[in-house]
This record gives sequence, C-alpha cells and structure tokens, in this order.
Amino acid sequence: MKPSRFLSEFLDFIFIPRCLACGQMLVRPSHDSGIHRCFCDICADAVLPLEPSHCPRCAEPFSADTRTHLCGTCLSHPPPFQTIHTGFEYGGPLAQAIARYKYQPAPFMARELAGLLPTPPVNAVDLVMPVPLHPKKLTQRGFNQSALLARFLSRKMQRPCDFSALRRIRHGDAQVGKGKQERIRNMKTAFHVPDRRHDIAGRHILLVDDVVTTTATVRSAANALKIQGKAASVQVVCLGRAATRR
Repeated sequence: MKPSRFLSEFLDFIFIPRCLACGQMLVRPSHDSGIHRCFCDICADAVLPLEPSHCPRCAEPFSADTRTHLCGTCLSHPPPFQTIHTGFEYGGPLAQAIARYKYQPAPFMARELAGLLPTPPVNAVDLVMPVPLHPKKLTQRGFNQSALLARFLSRKMQRPCDFSALRRIRHGDAQVGKGKQERIRNMKTAFHVPDRRHDIAGRHILLVDDVVTTTATVRSAANALKIQGKAASVQVVCLGRAATRR
C-alpha cells in the first residue's frame, strides 16, 4: 500500500467522511472521486448536472431547448471572458454544500469541493486566480471560499495561483436576492488590478468562483483583468451555474 493511500485511509478512519450536504456518514473507499466522494447516494442522485443544451459562452442552461447556441445576453452583450466551465447547475444538495462551506463556515470542505471543478485544457491556462472578496467581507467570513478552491485547482493543474493581482475595491451590497440588472449595477467597477500589469499582461487567466448566477461578478472581474491588467484571455470555472431563465 502506498504511503499516501495509507495516510488517506488512516485519516478517514479517524475523521469519518460525511456527505457535504446532509452530513450522513459516507461508507465507501477513500479513493472514490467526484460526486460520490462528496455526497451520499441520495444527495448525489439529486445533484443537478448542467443541461446538455446550454450557452457555450456563459453556460446558461436551456431547459426547453435541444440546441447549443449563444444565449441572447451573450449575443447582445458579449462577456469579457471566453467561457464558463462547470459540470453542475446550482441547486439541491450542491447548493446546500456550498452554503455550509461559506456560511457555517467550513473551510475544510474546500478540498472535496475543488474536486468537483472541471479542469480546462492545461495548455490554455497560464495563471489561476480566485474572485477576490472585499477586505471587509473577508474579515467577516474569515476566508475566501474561491481562493481555497483556486489553490487546490492550481496544484492539480500545476499552474501558479495569484491571490493579489486582482482586488475587490467596492464592497457594495450582497448579491443574494437581487435581479440581474441590479446585480450588474452593483458590481460595476467593483474590481481593480493594481499597478503590476507585467504580472498578468498577455497571460491566459483561469478565474475561479464558487457559483455563477447572472455572470455580473465574473464579467466585472474579467473586464478588469483584460482592460486594466491587459490579460490575453480569461476563462471562468465554478462549482455551479444558476439557471436564471426558469
């Protein structure tokens, strides 16, 4: 038995793995991966995979459409990011797990949740970067949920992770409960790239967030990276994409 496998099973023996949504004990080998490493069978079956038909740019699910095409928003207002990578819709047990992770708070859940993030082609990414929190929110919460996810993903992809090239300078109101246009107004000019453009200029950035709802946050962040930081491109990866047209 490899030492890493032995250590993993030993830790699982001491710290019994539990479903990230309901807390039920998980009775399965520690080397299981994906959904079944994070959720019990009942919760795993209720996690919503991203609809096969969705916008290839912003990942907006099309529940009543069998085609894959750009959504109206991306056609009329092309986003500054290339695409959003995600495997799941935001809702059900996944939403429960993310809420526990952020608000309980439970930063120890980051490793398992990061395992659910899709991995874009490595040769298309130079730098991994989390969506930052405003210092006031960071003080209140105690950790940046996206930063922990980004750290694990960067290790998996063997790409450097930058935690300071993008900063949130406008606290604003919480986005929860706001409509799309209100979110966009709330996020306008929320992010800033300090005077260190040489760090990201011409580089291909992978921006990590936990959830994408209306794309207002990642649009604003990607816009700052491209206009202020002169990044060559920005892709986004997240745990879940909310369906806003249902």
